[in-house]
Amino acid sequence: MENLNGWSIGAALTLSSLAALHALWATGNPWPARNATQLSAQVIGGHGARDLPPVWSWPPRS
Repeated sequence: MENLNGWSIGAALTLSSLAALHALWATGNPWPARNATQLSAQVIGGHGARDLPPVWSWPPRS
């Protein structure tokens, strides 16, 4: 562990936090929004954003 510097520890914490957030979203939890519609609008932008696809829809159909 003595070879780890502040940058690598910070990067590891950042990536771990993002992975945890995506795992939370994959379970269907819309945090930090109140519901999936608000989350979709926040991520995509605007009020005309569609609802997020259901969790079971992965992989997307082509």
